[in-house]
Amino acid sequence: MTEKTMDRAPVHLIVDSTCDMPAEWKDQYDIITMPLGVVLNGKEYKDGVDLSLDELHDAMRAGIIPKTTQVPPGEMLETFRACLNRGEDVLYIAFSAAMSGTFRTASVVMDKLREDYPDRRMAVVDSKGGCLGSGLLAGRVAELLADGADLDTAVTAAEGMAEQEEYLFTIPNLDWMVKGGRVGHMRGYLGDKLNIKPILDVENGMICVVRKVRGMKKALGDLVDHLAESAAGWPVQIVGIAHSADLATAKTLDSMVKTKLPQCRTVICEIGEVLTTHLGIGGVAVFWFPTKGTAAE
Repeated sequence: MTEKTMDRAPVHLIVDSTCDMPAEWKDQYDIITMPLGVVLNGKEYKDGVDLSLDELHDAMRAGIIPKTTQVPPGEMLETFRACLNRGEDVLYIAFSAAMSGTFRTASVVMDKLREDYPDRRMAVVDSKGGCLGSGLLAGRVAELLADGADLDTAVTAAEGMAEQEEYLFTIPNLDWMVKGGRVGHMRGYLGDKLNIKPILDVENGMICVVRKVRGMKKALGDLVDHLAESAAGWPVQIVGIAHSADLATAKTLDSMVKTKLPQCRTVICEIGEVLTTHLGIGGVAVFWFPTKGTAAE
């Protein structure tokens, strides 16, 4: 680790609860997490604070369709202000601006705070995704900051990584997406009857179906084949694997990834509450970078 410049304020990294990562990363780099809201039967809960994933899964299995809310502006204000009062600059890596207003709200809050803290610096970066994808991004930015990067360098790196990072998901069926109104009823019905598994990507910050395959085995193979081809130029990176209440399939995917990319390291996380409300229960995802670029290894 390089020696930090003494006349420069430390940068505190902040994420929101759509950013999934191992707890030890947050502890190691003192990353602050701001919770979004999950609404069940008219009652709002703080994501990961007063509602567990198991409780959310139980509610969804009972037929309750959750709604989500962004981080309240007042909570953002308090969190940012606490860092500024400690003499820290602030870097917030936000959930996809195309899927949430959280990025825009953070920008407005920071503009207000600049009036009271003209000597402090703040920046918000659109992760253009969420889940373990933004977790990998945030983890690498945290490494850069720990090695002495300033705010400008960290922002440039984060924006570059957000542009190039790859996401691929597959889910066992379309039931929950039908319930949430994200696909037509007939498309969901036919998908289940024919054992069709959609392959989902994140393009321009939005989840979209890019192709369909028959059977989960082929779906996992599709994910791994695209990963291996895309990441061939940087095979030693950390590959992220996420799952929704399906650790067994995640471990199968992990084994397949390591067979195709034996030099890589992997990290497995469960998909958080907000994205579970969009994707449903079940399914796995894989996240990687096509090239090393400015990402920390």
